[in-house]
Amino acid sequence: MTAELDKIAETVYKRLQRYRLKSRTVTVKIKYADFKQITRSRSFPGPISDLQTIRVTATELLEGTEPENKKIRLLGISISNFEEEKTRKAPPPGQLELF
Repeated sequence: MTAELDKIAETVYKRLQRYRLKSRTVTVKIKYADFKQITRSRSFPGPISDLQTIRVTATELLEGTEPENKKIRLLGISISNFEEEKTRKAPPPGQLELF
């Protein structure tokens, strides 16, 4: 199951890189064969965008749910609380002129 979680983490990481975003929260969602659903998340004090942090955090969250003897029908990682990288231009402060 860890191998599948690593694949998902890599996909999430590539999307962060593509959109030049950083995230403060990593969430793992698990749906079991009996339709029970568990969601666990961890927030960081500062923004993250590296693959290793996403992988380790997702693995720790998954291990905390004790899924060893249960059949899983859905496993997912999501990220939230985004922050754009400083490379993007910020709009000028103040109100735009009408004419």
